[in-house]
Amino acid sequence: MKKYVLILGFILSFSTISKLRANCAQGTDENGHPCGTCGTNCNWMIEDNTLKITGGTDGSIGMMDDYHVSDDGESSDTPWWDYNSSITSADIQGVSNVGDNALKMVGSLKNVTFGNTISSIGECAFYGTRISSVILPDSVTDIGWSAFLSGFLRFVSVPDIAQGLSGRVLGDRIDNVEVICRGSEESCNNIKSQLENYTIYDHQNRQWKTENISNTVKPANESQCTAKYGWNGHYCARKDENGHFTCMNGFRHNGASCKRVIYTIEEANVVAGKTNTVSIRYR
Repeated sequence: MKKYVLILGFILSFSTISKLRANCAQGTDENGHPCGTCGTNCNWMIEDNTLKITGGTDGSIGMMDDYHVSDDGESSDTPWWDYNSSITSADIQGVSNVGDNALKMVGSLKNVTFGNTISSIGECAFYGTRISSVILPDSVTDIGWSAFLSGFLRFVSVPDIAQGLSGRVLGDRIDNVEVICRGSEESCNNIKSQLENYTIYDHQNRQWKTENISNTVKPANESQCTAKYGWNGHYCARKDENGHFTCMNGFRHNGASCKRVIYTIEEANVVAGKTNTVSIRYR
């Protein structure tokens, strides 16, 4: 009986998807939400001021198109351009990339969330938005030129394997931007080295220059570790293909992270190799 229910559910779901596709061909879905396609197996919809970009309706990973925005920011070929002034959030899931200029000059955009399938962020993808905080997924390896350039950006969390940060990604006024690197000190040297020669446009003197802003990089704390990392006691350690990582001395695995060991009196005596009434505690 359950098999028939599942099959019927699939038929109904497929019928709904077909109907949505038909409606989106006219620019809206069955609920009147603006929607359409934005690449290979890539779809978009706006609901409650949120631009939702997803992969294929069959679960396939989508590839977003690249777009163009005029220098004066008055026109663009992005399919959601007519709704720019109302988009306050973006939720991007099930795609391999964010296209060039995808949300450039969407001045009302304040928040963005990413799925863990994204490997690259295109050039100027979020240029000129009001986004203040960005947490890039562990899957991101490449960040395009001026991807998040904005006067509003204050916080960026990046995986230790990310590349491209030197390309004016954080903006030209970076005094108030904090970069959190997820990984060990050694692995985060990759991020620091990129920011030793950070490209900045000097607006006052109208010239390009490079600055060392590697001091903006800070190691992640335990709460800032993400899916492919685990807290090993001192820093976020990248997990292997089996999801394992090694705890630092004095720590042991406790679920998904390493917790400092707290010895009982009996355990402390074993560690100390003697009998006493004083416990050794690590906090």
